[in-house]
Amino acid sequence: MKLNLLPGVPPKVIMAISEKNNYLAKVVKESHTTIAHATKIMNRLEECKLLTKTKDGRKMIIKLTNKGLKLQSHLNAIKSLI
Repeated sequence: MKLNLLPGVPPKVIMAISEKNNYLAKVVKESHTTIAHATKIMNRLEECKLLTKTKDGRKMIIKLTNKGLKLQSHLNAIKSLI
């Protein structure tokens, strides 16, 4: 069953972002996608005010906003029902 809340944004990418997985490379590995696809998704999520991105040297740090954290908790609830 596919859950498509935001067109072009797989929920597994949102679910992969956490305090532990807050670097783009870690999110890519956890969500089984490519860096190009993840970057496109991150840009879309940033436009929707679901996350913020900052650079730390060569690393991109990703943090969910309060709105993004709410979405993630709702996705967790849905995932537990399936």
